[in-house]
Amino acid sequence: MILRSFVAPASVVALLAGLAAAAQQPRLGITVEQQGKDVHIVEVSPNSPAASAGVSVDDILLKIDGTEIRDLDAFGRVMDGHKAGDEVRLTVRRDGETKSLTAKLDRAKAPEPEPERRAERARPPRPARPEMPALPPEVWATGSGAFLGVQTEPEDDHLTITHIIPNSAAERAGLRKGDEIVEADGKAVATTSELVKRIQAHKPGDSFVVAVKRDDTSMKIEAKLGTRGDQLVPMPAPDMPSEPSIAAPAPRAGASVGAADSAQLRAEIASLRAELARLKEEVAALRKQVGKK
Repeated sequence: MILRSFVAPASVVALLAGLAAAAQQPRLGITVEQQGKDVHIVEVSPNSPAASAGVSVDDILLKIDGTEIRDLDAFGRVMDGHKAGDEVRLTVRRDGETKSLTAKLDRAKAPEPEPERRAERARPPRPARPEMPALPPEVWATGSGAFLGVQTEPEDDHLTITHIIPNSAAERAGLRKGDEIVEADGKAVATTSELVKRIQAHKPGDSFVVAVKRDDTSMKIEAKLGTRGDQLVPMPAPDMPSEPSIAAPAPRAGASVGAADSAQLRAEIASLRAELARLKEEVAALRKQVGKK
């Protein structure tokens, strides 16, 4: 038998160290959004600690372990103080009634690999990995399902589009920054969570009609919903620090970090953790194959 030595590249070793740190991050399984003075729960992940505890979409998050949650930054600070396995007491308001719920945090699970990608596990690690573009909270909230590709801001009885994701369904349909969305899928919308629900009721490839006002002109625009993967753009991998850690990207020059920016950064971090978990599986499979030779 001929034994061959295998030395993992420094980038892979650093990546695995970062994965070990990311594995300690807790998961509650909710998507939150600042609406006025309240923090609203706009999505609850299936089979998550939050779902098991009885948390519902449209609940208003009041406290975690007795600490008041007045904004998204407060939510992030409280969650950063916990680890997987901790029990947290959630106080929510639902239909005017205050409820106390208990959830046991777990770790984020790596996504199930697609069958056609299993053969790729024997390939050497790639020198560069895809970076997730900075997307707004409502874009991430649709998960891997239907994707429109807009960032919006609630204003009275409508939503104003503040950003269009390049190469998205919204861009291809002709939606523009500054358009005022008054209806989506034939129903009035005034909050981001309502728009997310309309999108989630569809699947990629479906037609999605949006009624907008543009320069005092009302119009209906039909978009063909895509998937979030349509917008991924490969970029060079950043240099790994000597002590790898998962940190939020630095804010853009000249931009202030507010509640919306904080939520955006946390969404980006969550996606990166999932990607790192998948890469860890690929590295483990590669090592097994090398050991058999």
